[in-house]
Amino acid sequence: MKKILLAILIVGTTIAVGFRVSADSLVYRLYNHNTGEHFYTTSATERDFDIKVGWTDEGLGWVAPDKGTTVYRIYNPNAVGGDHYYTKSKYEAQSLVNKGWKWDNQGKSVFYSGGNLPIYVAYNPNAQSGAHNYTGNSNEENNLINIGWKYKAVAWNAVSLSVNPSNNSLQELADGMNAESSNIISESGGIFTKAIVTVSGNTLVITFTLSQNMGVVSPDEIVGMKNNLASLFNENESIFKSIGTANLSVRYNFKNPDGSLAASIAYP
Repeated sequence: MKKILLAILIVGTTIAVGFRVSADSLVYRLYNHNTGEHFYTTSATERDFDIKVGWTDEGLGWVAPDKGTTVYRIYNPNAVGGDHYYTKSKYEAQSLVNKGWKWDNQGKSVFYSGGNLPIYVAYNPNAQSGAHNYTGNSNEENNLINIGWKYKAVAWNAVSLSVNPSNNSLQELADGMNAESSNIISESGGIFTKAIVTVSGNTLVITFTLSQNMGVVSPDEIVGMKNNLASLFNENESIFKSIGTANLSVRYNFKNPDGSLAASIAYP
């Protein structure tokens, strides 16, 4: 089961509390109808940008481990429509770069190979853009081979092909966060003394006890805090959607040492 952990960020004098996914990485799959290319990324931000400019979201491609064999992504700017290629071989990637391809992601791993499930690659010798297709679905792979694609090889391995929403109930999320709450207390540098996560309906309620009295934060200040943290909240939403938990609300309560409420911020 994937765990969702609390993460802390200090933006100026504002306390930003968000979430991060531990362990495995979700690899998103997108499709460009204009070029025929599929694109694979672990970045929800990159996925959302591509969707805005016309790519089709095909959901989760597979779940990759957080470490293992590096998979590189390179880009061919000379192909009509552009083309991306993925490989575990740094030598192969560098050879193509020497011929005019470009390193993607600054030559760093875009995700890792590991696990017991094969991710197949098929090659279309008649295409410039979208010449390679990667999938964990053997039926999809076989269908491509039957219509003239080549290879039918295993490109790398994955941990899973899906994330089971039943393993990500709100109570399980809350239990996982509570089990790791001591980490955020340490990361806060003395700002918090306690963090407790509870569930109320379809809302995660995260209550922090402050080490010093803040009094009562004004409504205008709360609106300002929420606006300043909008990008973090949006990233949180992407994380929850990616694990199959939809229509989720989050409420952050900040309490003074005496138990009085300093601020309460709800999202969305």
